[in-house]
Order: sequence, then structure tokens, then C-alpha cells
Amino acid sequence: MRIFVEYALLGILLNFNGVLLDNLYTKSKTVVELISGTNRLRQIFTVNGAVLITSNITASNGVLHIIDRVMAPITSAKTVHDYILYPEIPSYSFSSINNASIVDLDLRQWTSETNRKFTVFLPNDGHLVSMPSYGQDRLFKDWYLIRKIYHAHTVLDTFSFIPSKGDIPKLTSMQGDITFHRENNRVYIKSNRVKALVIQANVPTVNGIIHVIDNLLYFIYMNIVQTIQKLPNTQTFKLYLERQSAVKSYLGSLNGTKTVFVPTDTAFAKLPSNKQQQFTNDLTYLSQILNNHILSSEVDEASLVNGQTFTTLSNKSITVIRKDQTFYLETEDMQIQVVETDIGCTNGVVHLIDNVILRKDYTVWEAITGNDQLIKMKSFMQNYNDLPALLNNAGVHVTVFLPFDYVMDDIPGSTLSSFSTNPDILYDALSGHIILGHTLATFNMSRKETFNTYGGHQLTTVFSKEEISVTGSYIKAGVIVRDILCSNGVIHIIDNLMHVATRNVLDEMKRHKEISVVSSFIGLYTMQMLQNILSDKDEDITIFVPVNNAFNDIPRSRADKFLMDSLLLERILQAHVVTSGSHLVEQLYAEQNLISVEDTIYIRKSNNTDQLKVHLHKPFFNIMFENEDFQDLSDASDEDMTVFVPSPSSLANITTNPSILTQLYLGHVLPGLKIDQKYLSKQKPKGAVNVTGNNITFSMTNQTIGYSIDVGYSNLRYYFNIISDGIACSNGIVYMIDGLLNFNNKTLIQEIQSDNSYLHAFNYMLRFWPSDSGKKLRQPDRHFTLFLPAAFVVDSLSKAAVDFLDSITEQEKEKFYARHVIEEHVLTIKDISQGWKMKNNVTAEYIDHEIFLKWNNTQSRIVHANILSSNGLIHIIDKLFIDLPEMPTTVSPKGTTKKSSHTNGNLCPLFLINDKRKHRIFVMYGISTQSM
Repeated sequence: MRIFVEYALLGILLNFNGVLLDNLYTKSKTVVELISGTNRLRQIFTVNGAVLITSNITASNGVLHIIDRVMAPITSAKTVHDYILYPEIPSYSFSSINNASIVDLDLRQWTSETNRKFTVFLPNDGHLVSMPSYGQDRLFKDWYLIRKIYHAHTVLDTFSFIPSKGDIPKLTSMQGDITFHRENNRVYIKSNRVKALVIQANVPTVNGIIHVIDNLLYFIYMNIVQTIQKLPNTQTFKLYLERQSAVKSYLGSLNGTKTVFVPTDTAFAKLPSNKQQQFTNDLTYLSQILNNHILSSEVDEASLVNGQTFTTLSNKSITVIRKDQTFYLETEDMQIQVVETDIGCTNGVVHLIDNVILRKDYTVWEAITGNDQLIKMKSFMQNYNDLPALLNNAGVHVTVFLPFDYVMDDIPGSTLSSFSTNPDILYDALSGHIILGHTLATFNMSRKETFNTYGGHQLTTVFSKEEISVTGSYIKAGVIVRDILCSNGVIHIIDNLMHVATRNVLDEMKRHKEISVVSSFIGLYTMQMLQNILSDKDEDITIFVPVNNAFNDIPRSRADKFLMDSLLLERILQAHVVTSGSHLVEQLYAEQNLISVEDTIYIRKSNNTDQLKVHLHKPFFNIMFENEDFQDLSDASDEDMTVFVPSPSSLANITTNPSILTQLYLGHVLPGLKIDQKYLSKQKPKGAVNVTGNNITFSMTNQTIGYSIDVGYSNLRYYFNIISDGIACSNGIVYMIDGLLNFNNKTLIQEIQSDNSYLHAFNYMLRFWPSDSGKKLRQPDRHFTLFLPAAFVVDSLSKAAVDFLDSITEQEKEKFYARHVIEEHVLTIKDISQGWKMKNNVTAEYIDHEIFLKWNNTQSRIVHANILSSNGLIHIIDKLFIDLPEMPTTVSPKGTTKKSSHTNGNLCPLFLINDKRKHRIFVMYGISTQSM
């Protein structure tokens, strides 16, 4: 297992004293760099070259920043000057650069001063002893040249680390620019067209950063021939030069400058063996081929202008094409990539290319039969007469992706035997590697394309700066040798056989580095049963494999637990394995359940917006960690819990008042119980589940669209999907809901205004209560319990009843108000049912599972209870607490007997109606039944 949060440099921990990322940039550029562009959202911060992954994690005693690697070596207490004399990394010595420092005693002195800053590139002595005498002679005779070289390794007034990923901006040394590029996971630098490998980056000292390199920068001391002889990947060209003394002599001459486009060793290996043999047997032909690559003047990268044409010594025309920051040489309908530019020489420049410049007078089949990496593939394809004939047809253009021999050697013997007994299987696969009608060299590739193949399958190619890959029948292959150019097409050598599965799941997993953690777990001797399942050729399985980075999110204590408990680890891994068949992603459907060896896997398909919901729990937890009870419970790894997390918008106005946090904790956290699908499936009846925790009852009701959840407040009930809205944790489960369960930011009046029927009834009651009633109820710092008649109650009042209510005295209005409003008390339906003594002779009775309130001869049923507001509760009742006279006639709910001056009917205003859809309040009028 990886260490989940990597160690930070000791000096940073001691000196930063809890510095946020924004302050790091301004306060301490000694360790923090900003790279990659000017747009703040796209900037990459690095600390000693390590990239900041997560920043500004605040703790009670500081700030945590997570980086992508260990920062090593640790900071030396020496200055740059002293480190050059006495390096602390074994096997490194820098006596050469120290000896050279005598040419600039001021700079040498500066590197010993702690108030200065440097970035220094130091060639290791072990890599300089091989310099030939002709280089040493020239170097040590030119004092001024030594000074330039010394300056080329030094950058003043900056601490520059080399980041572990991303582009690296150029630096300006005391003698020109230093540029960087990455190649095969290594970092190379170049100064004055001299290239060096960084063999140890980011050595911090008191006053500078040291990068150890394998070559002396700036100093060009080799001619073209000597350069080709030294380069590790041009040895084939070197051998051919030895056979052509005239060409070699010309390239070694200091009489004028030249340019050579040197094919790499891989480029020559792309040629059929008979073509390579021709170079050996025919020296005249060899001379022509070599001269195809030579220009009689120096053309550096800056001179490689798009569309410009050059003529080689063999009179061949070459046109430069620049595409996506890459140079190509076009000649005879071929585009050859320049893989490296500007290797400086004393008499010119060398550029490396990935193909030999010659007329491709051989077919695809001839290239296959003459390639040492495709011997096995040739023998397989010869078993099918149409394939060689097709690939040898000069009139048909093809693109072929072929696995190299190592791939075929790696296929299990049982699978190879099945190819022999059933040759159609292999033919079906091989014919699916051939695209007709296209010469798809990398120059012509788009980012992603799909093609039909000769065998009827489809191939999808993906082209990027990092890789080229091709996928057929869900089997992906990487291109390891590209662009074997032929007269009738192109071959790409790949690392996998497509269209037919040749490895079991266990072996296939070993090929993918991004899941190596799980592969290593399954490889343990205690996982024999799981190994058997994954390698059984008679099984048909699906496995969902976590990537390596998924383990970074597991708390260390939890990781230690399953690492020490092999049975638990095996159960966890088995929960990812489905033995009921091979389920491709395209075949999965929403809400599908797959039964794994250990558990059930629920399939959910969603758009990107839905997927973001899993990130919305952070605001709630940031608030709740101010509550000690929540902290204690969440830290207890051995106690289950269920948490209902409100949306961020509902938390926008929540303060961290301790009493409010306690209220939120009680109403959203259910300790001691994990309410998951397994728990709910066991409940009877399955329609509703009531669970009590912290003296609060959580009511969950199974609805068509999912479950609804509330803690007793009828206006705060929310729906969630038990599968898609749940986030499983080691000690419980989290559900995302759209609001708060036991807290409402709306005041009592605002809650009434949010429902037209409540507002309609409330306006009626204000008419019959004392004139200051509305003002009282609008006071947010007071608390109330309001028994509000339902809208149908006031709508059913007769004209005589309305007249009677309008005529009652102020004293009767006070009593009427007091029977419906309890001031300074917030009474839930539970409080009322448990015998809370109410005022003004109103009593409560519990009859047939319902609550009735009784006053005199009036018995009113609570039809809708526990409507929560920030300063009280509302209960909707079905009777008024007042004795009305016997009056049979009723009026419309929208009218009174008061006549409007604008109509002939009995029209009256019915106060305020809140239209929520149009966000406006207006006055409604109605006509009484007597006028109709």
C-alpha cells in the first residue's frame, strides 16, 4: 500500500506556521512555484517540484497540503558553493565545475552567500571523464569559453524546481536559454543545442536548487560523425557510415556546415531484411540512401518553416510540414516525423527522424515477411490464402495493426491450441486488424476515429501526444512501433491481439498498471479461492476493479484493518466480482442489480449533474464538525451511523450557534444504525419504517419515486433514492436530501405565505382577532403555537356567521385569539398528545389514533400537524374555537356582505393571496351566493 499522505519537507513544516496556499505564493517562493500559464484556474503549484494535489485543508493547529510525491532529498544546510565541494549524495562529485569556477571569482563568491538565490545545473564528474581529447584540448585552451560554459549552468535570482508532471517553462541562464522536455518519463534539458539528462532533480540548499545532469551544457565539441557515433539510438546509421568512407569524410569535415536527418535504429528496423541486406551488398545504393538525408547547409529548428522545401545531396526534394507542434518531412507521398531537433555539432546540426528516406518499393506483405518482430504473425497469416494476397496487392491501400511476436508467445498454450483446432477464430481476429482503403499513418490520424475492417469488425483509433492506441471488440492495444511505411499502405506494431480474448481476467488485470494494487492483493497466497474464480476458463465473470488512486481515500486505520485481516480483504474484493456473466457497459441498464460473490452491485446511469451530488456533503460536515457529539460519533470507527445530509443551498444561512448545531445533529444523525438496502428489505411492513434515535423518530416511507424521510415536521419531508443518493462509508451510510429535516429558516408568517390555502385562512382569522394580532405574530424573536383553521373551514362560514364574528367585542376577540394561539410555547403533536395543559379551557384528546382539541361544545380535529417555522409551529384544525349561532345559509368563501362601490353584487376583498408562480401578492374579490 502507498503512504496515503506523503511526508513534507522538514524545513517547510518548521517554518511555514500554517500558511494557506494563497499566502505560500506571496510569502515563500523559495519552496513554492507557479507554472503553466497565467490563468489562475489553470495554474499548477509545486512545492520542491512536487505538485499540490489538494490544498488548504485547515486543522485546529495548522494547514495541510497534499502533494504527489515525497520531497527528497531533504534540504541541505550548505550553500551551493559548499555543496559543490562536498556533495551529500553518494557517488556524486562536481570537481570539474568547481575547477571551472575560477574563471569567475565573483560568481563563485556569490554562491557562498546565503542572501542570494540560484538554480544550478551540475554535471556529475562520472559523466565527464569520457570526454575525448579533442574536446578537452579545445576546452582548456579557451578561458573565455570556459567562462561561458560555467555561466550556462547558472540561473540567477530564482529557485526553480522541476515538477513531477506538466510542461516546464524555460529558464534564462547567465549564458542563454535552458529548455526542457519529457521523454519516456525522463526530463532532458538543452542549452545551445547541447542536450543533457537530469539524473537527480531538486536538491535544495540554503541558497539554491541543484539539478544533477549527465553532460556539459553549452559546449559543442563534436562534429557530425562524432555526434552520431556517441548518440545511443543512431548506431545503425553509424555502421553504414563506416562502409561509406566518402560520406563519412564529408560529414566529418569542418569545411562548411551541414544538416543530417539521421534515422534512428528503430527506423532502420522497420525496413524489410532484404532491403537492409541491399545496403550491405550495394555500396552505390547505400551512398544514395545516406545522401538522401544530408543537406549541404545548416538548417536548425528555427529554419524549419512550414512549407519550405530543401534539396538533399542526392537531389531529393524534402518539404517541411509542421502539424500540432510536430515537424514532418514529406517526400514521395510519405510523411516522416522528426522525433528530435537541434543536436548541435561543430560543423552543423543533426535531427533524428523515425523512418528512412527512400522509395518504398515493397508491399505490406513484403514488409511483414522481412520484419524480425513479426515472424510469428507471418506464420499465422500464411495459413489463410486471402490475407497474404490482399496485403501483397499493390492496387489496394491498407492499414494493418499487427501484434509483435512477444504478444503471440505470451498467449496460453490452450488458447493457441484452440486456434489450431478452430482456425476460423484466429482468422476472424486477424482479418479484423486490417483497414481497407486507408493509409493511416500517424500524420493522417485524428484524435479519435472508427473504421470498418476487412473482417467486418470495427477498429477505433485514439491519437494523442502521449500515446497511440487502437481498440477492437473491447480489446485495447497500444502502438509500440508506428509508421512502417510501404508502397500500398502502412503497418503499426501493437502490444495485443484484438477481437479475441486470449487471457483470463486474472492475467488481463496484470497488464494494467493503474490497477496494480488490487492485482497485488489478489496475488496473495490467502486469496486462492478468488484467484481460482478469476482464472477459471469455464467461468463467465464481470469484475469492477478500483484504480490505485481509489485507495488513497481510505483512512489509514481502515486500511490497516483490512490489510491485517485477510478474510475481510477477500470479502471486500469478492464484493467486486459478479459470476453471472460478462456484462459490457453498453448492456447495463439503470437500477439493475448484479449479484456479486459477496454483495449486491447496483447500477445507476446518470448525467454529469447527477454525479456531482456526491460532492455536496462537504458544507454540512464543515458546519457539523463544530459539534462535539458529531465529532465523537464520526471518529468512532466501530459504531454505525446514518446521516441525512441537506443540500448546500439549505445550509446557506445556518450559523454555528451551538444550540442550532445540536438541533441539526439530533435531526439529521441516527447513531448506532446503518439504514441501507439490506436493513430496509428486512422491515415489515415494507411501506414505512420508523426509527428512533436521540429521542427523535425518523419516519421513512416507501414511495413510487423512492423513500420519503421526515422527523415529524410535515412541511420538511424530502425524497431520496436509497441506491443513487446513498454514499457507503466504513462506519455507516450518508444520504443526500434537498433540505433540513428539523430546521426552517422561514418565520411563521413566511411559512403561512408560502401556501395560498394557509394564507387565505389566516387573513380571515386576522379579521376576527384583535387588530394587533398580525403584528405580534410577525415578531421573529417570539415563539408561538398556532392552531389555524383549514381553508375549507372559513370558506364554509355563512353570512350570519361572518356577521356574528365581525360583531364580537374586543374582549371576545382576545379570548378567540388566545384559544388559537399559544404564545411563548412551541408544542408538537407529541407534546399535545402527552397531556400538555393548554390555556383558555382548550383540552386535547387522543381518539382512534387522532388528536382532537375540545373547547366547550366544539371538538376540532388536527388534520395537518407540525408545520415548522423558525419561531413556532402550525397545526391545521377543522373547527373554530367559538360558539356560532345556528345559521343554515352560507356564503361563497370569496365574499362577505360588504358591498363594493364598483359592482352591483355583494363583492368584497378577501385580503392577500400569494401567487408563488409569479412572485406577486394581489387582492381577490368574490361574489356571495345571495347575489347569484
